[in-house]
Amino acid sequence: MNLDPSAIELAEITRLAAEQLCDFGLVPKAALLSHSNFGTSDAPSALKMRETLALLHERMPGLEVDGEMHGDCALDESARNAILANSTLHGSANLLVCPNLDSANIAYNLLKSARGTMWRSDRFSWVARRPRTF
Repeated sequence: MNLDPSAIELAEITRLAAEQLCDFGLVPKAALLSHSNFGTSDAPSALKMRETLALLHERMPGLEVDGEMHGDCALDESARNAILANSTLHGSANLLVCPNLDSANIAYNLLKSARGTMWRSDRFSWVARRPRTF
């Protein structure tokens, strides 16, 4: 378990998760989550997610991925486009990449709870039953 993966490790985690989605017949649409929204912060975790994005563009040029972004922007294209009109992510992300285990666990539990109330069950592919770190 990796509590605070590096940008290199996050890029590898994203690659592996994207491959899993492909194995399920889904086209991966990855969002790199952060407290920062497309450069609004230069905190270390935001910089890590920007570095992850650069690595993914270099290593997986065909992957639909963008970030760093807030969770609402990952799921709501209109919110994302209001901030960054030329985002490379289209529609809702189906792969949410968090900067560390704390944020991944928080996001997972929020989405798990929201799934039964305010979200349609088909909006996400619930591939994993719990957050994973590789």
